[in-house]
Parts: sequence; C-alpha cells; structure tokens
Amino acid sequence: MDLYVGYDEKVLAECSRDLTTFQTPFRALRLVMLPMEWMNSVPIFHNNVTYILQNEIPRYTLLYIDDMLIRGPATRYEKPDSILEVLEKNPRIRQFIFEHIENINQIL
Repeated sequence: MDLYVGYDEKVLAECSRDLTTFQTPFRALRLVMLPMEWMNSVPIFHNNVTYILQNEIPRYTLLYIDDMLIRGPATRYEKPDSILEVLEKNPRIRQFIFEHIENINQIL
C-alpha cells in the first residue's frame, strides 16, 4: 500500500512557516503543511505512521518511508491431499485469503 495522504496532513509549526517562503509572479507564498521530499519531512512522516501503527508492527505490517507491506498468514492451510481449507459458512473463500483480508482491514 502506498500512503499518499500523510504529508499534507501534518501542520508546520508557526515559527517554521516563514522559512518556507517562496516568491511567485503574483506574490510571496509560504507553506503551512509538511512539504513532501524536503529535508526531515520523510523521517517526520515515517515516525508519525510508525506511531499510529505501533500495535501492528511487525506482526501485520512493516513500513518503509511511505510504503506499507501487509503480511499474509504464515500458512495456506493446505490439507494432505493438496486441497486448501475454506470457510465453513462460505466454501468459495479460502481460509488464508480471509485471514489476509482481516489483516488488511485491521490496518486500514
């Protein structure tokens, strides 16, 4: 999964906003949100996401900058005759797929 909304959600401190001032043909502007790809933006964003998902790391997810890997189940629930286990209530859904979808739901 690609976490693309995080940078625009973090407000800059008031004292740092003047440091981001830039000139346009119309007027001077400054940033009020965390600028993407600027120095220290990546570690700030990564620390925020790590804090939010701290209970899920490393059991369900691993983070790398703005990408998130979600682990699947450790097994495919394969029976001795190479048939995969399915849910009792819905035999069209395999057990390991259902568990992986539950993990994704937990992260989201």
